Amino acid sequence: GRVACQVMSGDELTLTELLFQGGLENLQPEEIAAVLSAFVAPDGPVEQVPAPTAGIQRVRDQVKELHVAILKLQANSGVRINAEDWWKLCNFSLSLVAYDWANGVSFGDIMHKTNAQ
Repeated sequence: GRVACQVMSGDELTLTELLFQGGLENLQPEEIAAVLSAFVAPDGPVEQVPAPTAGIQRVRDQVKELHVAILKLQANSGVRINAEDWWKLCNFSLSLVAYDWANGVSFGDIMHKTNAQ
């Protein structure tokens, strides 16, 4: 419920499509936390971080494809969206941090891995 309240406008389309396509199936809870972090942390800088697992990388690729398709659909429908802002809505820069947190890594150790505030 709390995560759903934080999903930003635009993200809900990508996230809904991801869920309907079964994108989170076969992922461990820690991997799901990492993926969902992309939908609740759009305000930070977009940084490229490595995917901690192959499952997370698979879903990242799927999310990117969905995000592109939705952006094109909106453009074709006359909805004006700044592409740079659109990509900020789906930000995987905290995915490694979320994955570590879900795996029980201490807050102190996590803070050494990120500049997020």
